[in-house]
Amino acid sequence: MNISDSTYVSEVDTFLYTPARQLVDDISASDVEMFPFTLTNQNKQYEEQTYTELTTHLKEGKPTGSYLFHEDWLLFVILFVIGVYSLINYYMGKMTGDVLSFLSFRHVADSEDSNDSSSSLNISWRGFFVFMASVTSLALYLYCCFKYYDVFRLFPKQLSNHVWWIAICFGSVIIALAFRFLICTITGGISGQKKLFSEYADTVYNGYKFISIILLFLSIFIIYAHSIPVKALLFFSFVLIGIVVIIRYIKLFLFFIKNNVSISYLFLYLCALEIIPILIFIKYVGTIA
Repeated sequence: MNISDSTYVSEVDTFLYTPARQLVDDISASDVEMFPFTLTNQNKQYEEQTYTELTTHLKEGKPTGSYLFHEDWLLFVILFVIGVYSLINYYMGKMTGDVLSFLSFRHVADSEDSNDSSSSLNISWRGFFVFMASVTSLALYLYCCFKYYDVFRLFPKQLSNHVWWIAICFGSVIIALAFRFLICTITGGISGQKKLFSEYADTVYNGYKFISIILLFLSIFIIYAHSIPVKALLFFSFVLIGIVVIIRYIKLFLFFIKNNVSISYLFLYLCALEIIPILIFIKYVGTIA
């Protein structure tokens, strides 16, 4: 090996075993003006310029926080209701007739020839599954309302758990339905108009079935459609519920006309057993809230 070879090996060994800090220190000012330092500086300047242009037009934002309905267990409730409705449609007849029976006023005209066996309140497997799906759908919607308006904070700490919350909503819906049918039965027995209030109870039940299907879809939007304000969806649902109640009262008015019952009894019934309890409930909730 000649002298030039040993000199080359010595220079390579020196470069490989030179610490990185020393290599940086060995860079002269003239080297910075060469490639790749010039390219790095240009890229850095371009990034700073782009960042400045983007941030110039930005406004101060607000923290969004976590989404109110980010709860995975709600999916199982939704799938249960959809599954029950699907089974009813596939094996026990479509739900279209149940929905249209409430919207149509043909039932009012035809009810003179109807008997108690045609009532949708008859106990059957189909009626049981429809009842369970409707109640669960209404309970899910009620849960969304309670969660949005923070009603659950009024409950004891022992009930501050999701299982209790959905159970309370489920029980509240069943109690409301039972109370409504009990009122219709008692009123029909006292007034001697059992047939009239039986037809009205049937209308009430069909109304619950109708609104439960719509509220199921609205509940899905409330839980998963983050781009749509929850307040707007709830307001739309309140409007739909109001329309259903109005249709129900119109049918009750037609039942009174058809059975030749004085309209004064209708207003007495509505004030004493329909409107006043709702106003008392709203007043009570507003007080404790």
